[in-house]
Amino acid sequence: MNYAELVKRDFTYSFESGLLRWKSYHNGKRYGREVGCLIKDNGVHLGRLQLTWLGRTWMYSKIVWLWIYGEFPEHTVDHIDRNPGNNRVENLRDADRKTQCANRGGIFSCKPIL
Repeated sequence: MNYAELVKRDFTYSFESGLLRWKSYHNGKRYGREVGCLIKDNGVHLGRLQLTWLGRTWMYSKIVWLWIYGEFPEHTVDHIDRNPGNNRVENLRDADRKTQCANRGGIFSCKPIL
């Protein structure tokens, strides 16, 4: 099975809420339970979600993208409304670094990744 098949096997996605739920009993998770947790930095929630699946930690929005489109994004998943907790399909886009930086607002710098 490839990732596109595995993500459909393991999760359901709500287009209304943007949430993933476990589809079956998997790695100690129960059917219907919400997937993922908030990322913390020094005890402070950053608003972004991540999940552990297939022995790896993933950005939540990347797995939502995979569930919807059947492939990983070419670049990175950008939240159009700048709310990293809003993973509804209409709020996500595949964005290169330049596009993502333009969406950040005026107070952030956007340095190149080395």
